[in-house]
Amino acid sequence: MAKRSRILLLCLLTASAAEARPIRRLFEPTDLELEGAGVAELDLEVGAVKGVDSSRIVVPDAEFDLGLTDQLELDVDGAFTLDGAAGYRVSPDNLWVALKAGLLSFQNASRSRVLLMGLQLGPKLPIARQAQGLGLEGLFLFGLSYTQTHFIANVGGLVDPTVENTSRPCGYEGGLSFDRDLTDTWNISTEIGGVYFFSTDPRQLHTAASLAWAPSKSWAFSGTFMLGMSRGSDPYGVFFGVSPKVHLL
Repeated sequence: MAKRSRILLLCLLTASAAEARPIRRLFEPTDLELEGAGVAELDLEVGAVKGVDSSRIVVPDAEFDLGLTDQLELDVDGAFTLDGAAGYRVSPDNLWVALKAGLLSFQNASRSRVLLMGLQLGPKLPIARQAQGLGLEGLFLFGLSYTQTHFIANVGGLVDPTVENTSRPCGYEGGLSFDRDLTDTWNISTEIGGVYFFSTDPRQLHTAASLAWAPSKSWAFSGTFMLGMSRGSDPYGVFFGVSPKVHLL
């Protein structure tokens, strides 16, 4: 009887810990595009995701970029979802507030080949449900551009805010992205990204493909299909995005 009680208690604690941990967004490799001084861009994506345990609606996944100088940018990255397992209650993800800096840039005489290196680093603010304390996330960015083709590599790590009754999420993250300008207004891109957690969070690996249309320098629209490649990743998702850009100064 005592043994059964211990087993029951362990199951209840495990279930409570799983319920307490918020849904984690997949790691999306970022780019080395830096907004000019005084230029602001807002990237908004909405969509539907088939999760590991339940479906959810993204409303939205948002990133705000503000150029402080030509080589320094303020980024604020967060997301809100409607989780089917919780009766489609709004669930926020932790907010990443970071500085992105261009460190090095090499180009040939004709500027047809460009090699770039940058850094994005900042705290994770605990706005997810039951999150506590500050976290930290940082990425080294390496880019190579050849005429209309661009490759970006991301290598870094994260330590997220703690969640009640669970271990602090921490691990390595990385990804590769490729995009090509088809015309002056159309662009295609693909990416692969993942997180290797040292904590109890399941490891992630996914790939995605996007098609974007930018009718002007102030507006861009996109469609993205995501496919999970590991047990800890969402199986699939579809997103639609809009990115307005304005000159504040």
